[in-house]
Amino acid sequence: MITLAKKESILRNKPYLRVYFESSPSSLFELEAKEDSYPLAFHHIKGRRLALTSPQNPRRDILLVLDEKEGASRTDWKDSEMIVLLGLGAPGVLPEILKRLQKNQICIAIDAHLELASLLCQKSRAMASFLERPCCHLFCGPLLQETLHVYLDSLPVERLSGIRVLYHRPSIRLAPKHYRETENFIRDQIKARISDLLTRMEFEKLWIQNIMLNSQYLPPLASEGANSYTIKSYHEVLQGIPGVLVAAGPSLDQSLGDLRLLKERAFILCVDTALKTLLKNDIQPHAVITLDAQPQTLFAFLGVDLREIILFADLSSNPSVFRNSQLGKVIFSTTAKISSGFDGNSKRETTPGTELAESIHGTVGHLQSGGSVATSGFDLLRNMGCSPILLCGLDQSYTERKIHSNGTYHTEQRLIQVNRTKGLAGIIEKIIQKRYTFPTKSVEGGEVLNDYVLNLYHRWFEDSISRCQVKTFQINPQGAILEASIQASRPSERAKLIRSLPERKGLHKSLWEKAPQLCQFDHPLIHDCRKQIKLALQKKISIPELFLKYGFLRYTGRQAEIYNKRNRDSLSPLQAKAIGTKRVMESLQKLFLSTRSLSKEV
Repeated sequence: MITLAKKESILRNKPYLRVYFESSPSSLFELEAKEDSYPLAFHHIKGRRLALTSPQNPRRDILLVLDEKEGASRTDWKDSEMIVLLGLGAPGVLPEILKRLQKNQICIAIDAHLELASLLCQKSRAMASFLERPCCHLFCGPLLQETLHVYLDSLPVERLSGIRVLYHRPSIRLAPKHYRETENFIRDQIKARISDLLTRMEFEKLWIQNIMLNSQYLPPLASEGANSYTIKSYHEVLQGIPGVLVAAGPSLDQSLGDLRLLKERAFILCVDTALKTLLKNDIQPHAVITLDAQPQTLFAFLGVDLREIILFADLSSNPSVFRNSQLGKVIFSTTAKISSGFDGNSKRETTPGTELAESIHGTVGHLQSGGSVATSGFDLLRNMGCSPILLCGLDQSYTERKIHSNGTYHTEQRLIQVNRTKGLAGIIEKIIQKRYTFPTKSVEGGEVLNDYVLNLYHRWFEDSISRCQVKTFQINPQGAILEASIQASRPSERAKLIRSLPERKGLHKSLWEKAPQLCQFDHPLIHDCRKQIKLALQKKISIPELFLKYGFLRYTGRQAEIYNKRNRDSLSPLQAKAIGTKRVMESLQKLFLSTRSLSKEV
């Protein structure tokens, strides 16, 4: 039995565990603790008493869970691995896990039955010792899935290299579907978090550079009409007006007729990649959204007249888009990830560099992103109050072994490579074959080819559609099915849906009139930031002094910071400091040179 003092100590640090300690005892499970032996767990079902741990040889069960052999030398686990225990039917494994865990190594225990977890929390000393350890957690029963989601969403992954799963087979046989789905969910979440970390490591310096350059298009907050430049002022501006999100999936070619009918019935927002496809087919969208920080984004806008189309642009978008395109009205936003902690408070993680823009202009307003411009486009329509939302060209798959619709700049670039011996289909096929692909359910009822990255976007849409409470229709005739959306992929379903939307003249008139023309402003704060970077490069001020004044610049050393964390056992403090300083100085030098167009210096 766990003492009251120990229980209070555990709950003080992990209050979410209260449900286990306060649940009423259940007759479904029984715990038998023999002296000088491992505790045994039993499951009562249909009048039978089923042993979840071998009474004759519990040690053997524990070694099976640990995937070790009797007498073999113990292999220490890497501290960068997260340990996941599936099934608590062998409670004796918990002390053995604690012996093997490295300092600050994360371990989570999962069981399908809240009743077994409650029994162990209230009566097992092994469970108490496990929960007393700071990085060990417990998530059991269907009701705790949301808590697991919150935990994984807020988990720092800087030192996480992957997961090691331990299986207790007798427990898993009681609810195989629950364990299978939970394991897949954990693996997908960790992959997504690591992917997000790697993306940020690769692009954070570029985001800072772009935001410094693009902040010149934001007026000071005190100036007249300043609010109209950013997305924060357009919340619910299209309340009740249907919105269409047009992506550049292969099925877009089959949806052009539907889009012509929708032009006077709904607000059409296309992603930048789909813009040329629409314009080449005489379909002018009401707005286009761009997000990518890389230079090739400009190809989506070259030769395109945007003077009658609103451009929604992330502040981290590549500056060449604003310098070299025929632009009319532009509305800026930033990207933020919102996550919830165990205390119920929300955490807002913005793109590095946003602090500088908000110091000049005030709050910019953010869109949540699932990694692609289409995910930001969906959040934009939702924030502007569009209802219902129709998804078009959002295949999220290699439909008919294609990557994009015809007419995109991607297709244009591949057409240049076509010659007598090499066709377009062959070029695309080679690209697909280099990726790890797998089948997923299609809107047509069969299967369609998918890959890891597309699946990440697909899961984001599934989760967002189910949470946003806005009617969302999937109208593309092919592609991966979005189970959370209402299906209208068949011709008769699409026709019925389109006819149900009334025709509207000037449906985005209020938005168009309020949106501002693109213009430049001069901001002393940006010049001062460059000046401070120059002083740091000349070693007239220290790096910590620079970061103290402009905190977002610390992300210029993110790669070195992550490298040092992952290799801290093999690096001396002096080596780590030298690596960090060198990487930061190199990044600041590139940033200073890339933003020289902002300089007032002769």
